[in-house]
Amino acid sequence: MVIPRAFRSWPRAGVAILISATAACGTPDLELSDIVGTWEATEIVMTDVESSEQSDLIADGIRATLRITAEGTVTSSAYWASQEEAETSVGTIRLHGNRFTVVVDADTTTGTARLRGDQLTLDSDPVEFFNSSITLLVVLRRRLGG
Repeated sequence: MVIPRAFRSWPRAGVAILISATAACGTPDLELSDIVGTWEATEIVMTDVESSEQSDLIADGIRATLRITAEGTVTSSAYWASQEEAETSVGTIRLHGNRFTVVVDADTTTGTARLRGDQLTLDSDPVEFFNSSITLLVVLRRRLGG
C-alpha cells in the first residue's frame, strides 16, 4: 500500500488513529493509571480493510511517542525520517475495560487495548482515511522513567 503524502505530514486523523490504535481478548479492566507514562512505538501497521494490504510505518521511517497523563490527556509526537521537527497533537483518552476512546479535535477513534508488562498494544476499529477504511495496530514500549 502506498502511503498518501498527506499522511506523511501526520494529519489530525492520522494522529488520532496513532494515539488510539490487541485483539479483543486484550487486558480485561484496564485502568488509565495502568498506561500513564511515556511510550515509544515499536510497531505501527496500517491495514486497508477492503484489500488487506498493510503498510509498516516504522519501516517507512516514522518514529512516534505517546505521553499519557493521569488526567487522560494524551500527546502524540511523530517524526518522519525526512522531518527535522515532530508533528505533535493533543487529545484525550478514556478506557472502558479493554476498550478505548480517543478524541483529537473532532476526530474520535475507538478500539481495543492490551497491556503486557511494559508493552501496550492498541488496535483501532476501522476508520475512514483518504477514501479507504483502515485499521491501525500500534505496539508501544514504556520508556524507562516515563
